Amino acid sequence: MRYWSRSHRQLVVLSVLLGACGDSPHEVSLEECPNDEVTVTVSAASPPQFSWSPRCGMASLQVYPSAGGPSVWVLYSGGQAATNPFRSGIVYGHAPVGALEVTGPAPLSRGIEYRVLVYRWIGDGVGGNLFVAGAGSFQL
Repeated sequence: MRYWSRSHRQLVVLSVLLGACGDSPHEVSLEECPNDEVTVTVSAASPPQFSWSPRCGMASLQVYPSAGGPSVWVLYSGGQAATNPFRSGIVYGHAPVGALEVTGPAPLSRGIEYRVLVYRWIGDGVGGNLFVAGAGSFQL
């Protein structure tokens, strides 16, 4: 019986998850997240697209009105959180394969400023926490 290390198993799980998104293995290029801080940008398109740099994996994404109020869209990677499977380039209302939509997506209103947060899971599959890795704002 062959023994695989925890990091190798996580890499295999991540590869399978990303492959399920329809991308070829050659298109998968996750980067390291230095200090787990990323720069989030939001496209001017409707619906907006959320991207971050470096293009490392995330475990959750949240969109809410900047002035306060409930979240309009929350994605979580559930049991796969430790692999940080979400890739940069998520379009509002189009959940990645395997994502759990905890809230929404609710319709976005013109003239309202929204905030988007992306979270990384720090830890392993047994224990850890979500931490905000980056944030951005946008308006339709």
